[in-house]
Amino acid sequence: MPKPYRLLIVDDSPMIRESIREIVVANGRFEVVGEAENGGQALRMVAELAPDLISLDIVMPGMNGISALKYLMINYPTPTVMVSSLTQEGAAETFDALRYGAVTFIPKPSKLDDRREIDKIGEEIQTKFAWAAQVRIEALRYIRVRRNAPLVGNGAPARRVVALGAHEGGYSALMKTLPQLRADLPVAYVVVLYEHDQYVDAFIEYLQDYCMVQVRRASNGAPLLGGVCYIAAGEDYVTVRHDGGRLALHVHRAPFESQKGSINRLFYSLGEVLAERGVGVVLSGSGDDGAEGVEELLRVGALGVVQEPQSCLVREMVETAMQRCPVEHQVSDQRLGDWLNRRLAA
Repeated sequence: MPKPYRLLIVDDSPMIRESIREIVVANGRFEVVGEAENGGQALRMVAELAPDLISLDIVMPGMNGISALKYLMINYPTPTVMVSSLTQEGAAETFDALRYGAVTFIPKPSKLDDRREIDKIGEEIQTKFAWAAQVRIEALRYIRVRRNAPLVGNGAPARRVVALGAHEGGYSALMKTLPQLRADLPVAYVVVLYEHDQYVDAFIEYLQDYCMVQVRRASNGAPLLGGVCYIAAGEDYVTVRHDGGRLALHVHRAPFESQKGSINRLFYSLGEVLAERGVGVVLSGSGDDGAEGVEELLRVGALGVVQEPQSCLVREMVETAMQRCPVEHQVSDQRLGDWLNRRLAA
């Protein structure tokens, strides 16, 4: 059996710390090497214990989680999962934490006496902690973005469509890419992000302050307009269709949530409807969704791109795509937005 990952739990609530500890030690993949009740105490323990992973609350007395994370990533870079109450007030801080270098986040349970909620969150904790502990330190970077005035797209029907698919690590890749995209091109962007609906909605609201393109939730029948980015959860099947002479989205619920095929479906539709005017981009994530779809895009003369594996938090999706077909273009998430601008403008 592999050596368990060393976990430091940081939360001012003893009940939350106990709940996380019980969840992660149950499968033997983690060993809790310490617990801290605020950021200052956590930083002292990190220096002493050198954990493999940190579970970090955001709101704590004394040094809060955001301040601790900034110091941590400069002095003791360690894969970190934020424990967050993703409310309207807390969403901005949660996504700020991802910009500062956190790997991902988990929702803080609101009812510690509700066994069903604990079990549901427990599954998410075990899954996200397991992949976060394996993230390479060199892939953790501060994401520099600036606030932009809200835009409404350029209003013109899209002539080209760029489809992007992401799973684990997708927040980071998208936060580096989407703010770089130009809004004045006749290009629409469609994103499939494997996260729950409420997280995707909160992410869209957050991105609107940083992107030149307008960011919307993908909705059934929506016309594809230049300068607009449409984001869907992995629980949806999204395809591009012709509707009365224009390009539009078709969105419906995936019948089997456990089967990951939403990115392939989007890419297939792009190849069928737009052929060489389509672009498929496979970003960070686990599994093989997107590999078959980008292969089909290349077959019809479209552009296929993968995130450079070294810049991925999780490489499996891009490496599977590269094994399946000769994807010529590998671009880091830091350069992807600018790279797309130049290719599409040309």
